[in-house]
Amino acid sequence: MKIRQATLQDLPGILELIEEAKQSLAARGVDQWQNGYPDAMVITNDIQKRQSYVMEANRSIIGTAAILCEEDPNYQKIEDGQWLTSGPYGVVHRIAIHPDHKGQGLAGCFFSYAWQLCQSANCVSLRIDTHQDNEAMQHAIRRFGFTYCGMVQMADGSPRKAYEYIGEEKDHGF
Repeated sequence: MKIRQATLQDLPGILELIEEAKQSLAARGVDQWQNGYPDAMVITNDIQKRQSYVMEANRSIIGTAAILCEEDPNYQKIEDGQWLTSGPYGVVHRIAIHPDHKGQGLAGCFFSYAWQLCQSANCVSLRIDTHQDNEAMQHAIRRFGFTYCGMVQMADGSPRKAYEYIGEEKDHGF
């Protein structure tokens, strides 16, 4: 298994994973990614900005995530809590794992990879958010060592649970 930066040739595979994730969320009653987001334009933009990553096993894409080593405007205001740090941070967004590979700790592999990237960019922490009903992602986030910090609002006004990681790098064998 390896993680690498995505290319435009990866777009169909990434979109397939995103669509599977949307269906899985809907089946679990989670109202996240049910309004068309993220779409091909969002993912293409991630790729062009060199912020899209894929996880491969046997030359097949089994996971995707956007990793940004920059501030997220949605994180400027946090309610019912506070961020752990005020320094530069990285962000993980739009993470999806192929259904055949869920429950294997692969989200943690992306978190570890993101932590390495962001440390290289002089970030002091890594942040992520997820829907309050997305218990599977919350479990992966907490398992890796993120700390719950409060609630943030997305651009469309929807609330998200916000987490921050400032701990040690973990080796997930990628």
